[in-house]
Amino acid sequence: MKILFALLILLLVACSSKPPQVIVLAGVQEPVITVELATTQAEWERGLMGRDDVKDGEGMLFIFPNAEIKYFWMKSTNMPLDILFITSNYKITKIIENAQPCDQGCENYSSDIEVQYVLEVPGGYAKEHGIKRGQEVIFLRVSSG
Repeated sequence: MKILFALLILLLVACSSKPPQVIVLAGVQEPVITVELATTQAEWERGLMGRDDVKDGEGMLFIFPNAEIKYFWMKSTNMPLDILFITSNYKITKIIENAQPCDQGCENYSSDIEVQYVLEVPGGYAKEHGIKRGQEVIFLRVSSG
């Protein structure tokens, strides 16, 4: 019994060390995206600024304490991104495809409706993986901690 208990503890520890992920319920192919979490004001403001790239299958998940209309821009971002706006009940409500980097006079991208989560992935990722408005997402090992 002690061995079984020790194995269970080891399994739980091993599982908890995996990075957070988002799975998009896109039908036949369900992309799994490993995400970096942005849960504080400083992380929301910094986002992916100054990064040279984001690998395919990776992104940043912005977690907000309340659902509100959100605005994103691409200031000092070095690569195009897809911006997915997600409601508090985990539905994608809007996708901005290939938002372009800018330094001045940057466009503000609005969620148009209240959302609690925003997922940024490499530009073109949504189209390439069949991600569409209305699809649901599942968060694994995601906590606003």
